[in-house]
Amino acid sequence: TYNRAVSLFETQNYGSAEGLFSEYMHQVNDPTNSFYENATYYQTVCAVKQGSNDALNKVKSFASAYPESGWLPAINFEMGNIYYKKRKYNDALKSYKYVSPKQLSKTERIEYYYKKGYCELELDRLDAAYKLAINSVDWKKEERINKAISYFNTFKRYFPESEYLEESEKMNAELAELLKEFQTKS
Repeated sequence: TYNRAVSLFETQNYGSAEGLFSEYMHQVNDPTNSFYENATYYQTVCAVKQGSNDALNKVKSFASAYPESGWLPAINFEMGNIYYKKRKYNDALKSYKYVSPKQLSKTERIEYYYKKGYCELELDRLDAAYKLAINSVDWKKEERINKAISYFNTFKRYFPESEYLEESEKMNAELAELLKEFQTKS
């Protein structure tokens, strides 16, 4: 049952997978079993992917039941996505804070940076990304400059008529110059 459910999950057949994971969990009935934990994670993600009304409750329940789980960064990513979809950008950012982008797939990583940047934009935090980038320690500077530039590019694409566009262009130009200088030093 478990392996079949995982196969269905991997082929994005979330409705059928969720049912089989539920059946498996009922059979095992041992929350301390690692396969049970995995099944709970997969079942939770199925609910999220299907846009289930109780998806957020399932995510919170998983995080509460398994606070030390290796699945927690992925669960926080899913929770952030739920908040993002509901336009609760502050809550989304709180969830994304606990996500390790390195643990995400390439597609998820792109989605993560886009949604996180969009949340920052919606909350008018462009200046925060800028300040973080220019004041970073050297070993974090390049990564943070690139993130800030990405936020600015997203801002420009989605808000071309913004009253803040001129100011953001100046910051973006400064960041590009800083990045160029930094890369020349390295």
